[in-house]
Amino acid sequence: LKAVEQLRDCLVNWTAPFLHLTMPSLAAQPVAVSSTVTADTWLCTLFAAIGVAGAIFANTQWKKLGAAEGSSLSRDVDRSALLDNTKWFAQFLVIFNHFMFRNVSGVSLDTKTWLSGGEDFLYAMYSAEELVVNPLFCFVSGVVSQGAPSQRRLQRFAQYLVLPALLFVMVVRPLLWQFLISLDPTTLPTGFTTMIDQLSHLDTVTIPWYLQALIVWRASVYVLWAQLHPSVAFVGMVGVSCIAGYSTQLNLDHWGSGLGSATGYLPYFALGYVFPFGKVTQLVEKPSAPVSALIAVSIFCWAFWIVPSMFSEHALPDGHGTYDCCSTGEVFFKLSDLDRSLYWIRRLGRMTIDVIPTLLLVFTVLPRSETPLTYMGSHTLYSYLFHSAIHHWRDVITQALPIPVFTSPVVHVAVLLMHVPYCLGVLTMLTSSYFRMLFRWALTPDWASVFFEEPSKK
Repeated sequence: LKAVEQLRDCLVNWTAPFLHLTMPSLAAQPVAVSSTVTADTWLCTLFAAIGVAGAIFANTQWKKLGAAEGSSLSRDVDRSALLDNTKWFAQFLVIFNHFMFRNVSGVSLDTKTWLSGGEDFLYAMYSAEELVVNPLFCFVSGVVSQGAPSQRRLQRFAQYLVLPALLFVMVVRPLLWQFLISLDPTTLPTGFTTMIDQLSHLDTVTIPWYLQALIVWRASVYVLWAQLHPSVAFVGMVGVSCIAGYSTQLNLDHWGSGLGSATGYLPYFALGYVFPFGKVTQLVEKPSAPVSALIAVSIFCWAFWIVPSMFSEHALPDGHGTYDCCSTGEVFFKLSDLDRSLYWIRRLGRMTIDVIPTLLLVFTVLPRSETPLTYMGSHTLYSYLFHSAIHHWRDVITQALPIPVFTSPVVHVAVLLMHVPYCLGVLTMLTSSYFRMLFRWALTPDWASVFFEEPSKK
């Protein structure tokens, strides 16, 4: 016990200067007793150990699953129905989750009418979905980023990811967003002025966190991770995420600085990047419909009841930023020096907690064959960038209607279920060929191919 106490004191003394250097605001925060380690940390340590053991076991099975040797990955999936189904379902969850978040944050006013008194229920549903929706999207992003860098892949990265991001944040959003949420043509001249002003002040430009994170992830793959063995790349990305969580400088939202989310969700991207998606799809048989339904219910119970009952409120780090950001920041500052020093274990533990339902959802619940909705998986960028405008118009319509006040939990559940087809409708509309035709010039800029052709082909 004395040796353990000495090791604990050494750990605190070694990490405390680092914490105060990377998080100067710690100096102004009340510090708890240095030797305190909360039950949340111990429980996260258990889940982190399970995750590490699972990663080691998966690595030993790598050759059996047909993974590539050496420093590059074999892209064993190009156009997969399961992958496209996963994409559109993840985007549906995003749309539904943002509908709930608008009510939790007070942007929407449904909690004053048919969701009256349901704020706690909405927040619980929102938090439960957060355990799956972002890890699912980031995991898929890693899967589609597999493969050695090539001139064609670098061209597509620049043409269909970087260029659309630039056109959206510098042209489409400042010029047209106010018109989209008001349908007032008089806003267009103002939008043009805003666009010109923003082009002259690039340091104020912001970009949706997932789009910026995806650019950072893909660029880091081409520059660094693709040059390493998959196992080394995976450990490296997870390590970067755990260490970067201690830096407050990554929470800014402007160009080049909004890296908090990119590093926060990097472990899920890393898992997808090294995951033999195609081989696992072949090896894991799709369960029968009743079994898939039972697994789906189990995933919901895990996210809605089991995980919240195991941890105190805001105990798990938020991937949207560093450890001191968002709703978990206040909890982080109240921890002891030792607990903060071990906070990176919570990120590892949360990864295991999130990955279990994510993988079960992909390989045992979602359809693997073509469905009428599969095509939407190729066009989720449109729905991701524009669905908040549809939510705005939904708010305008519902606030204009004489919706009665309901306080019954049964009615609240019914209202949420009623918004499932609404969110599917939003996804269908924004990924339709008619809507894509309006913004194809910005989000699918085929016209830019002329700038990437080899001189001999021009």
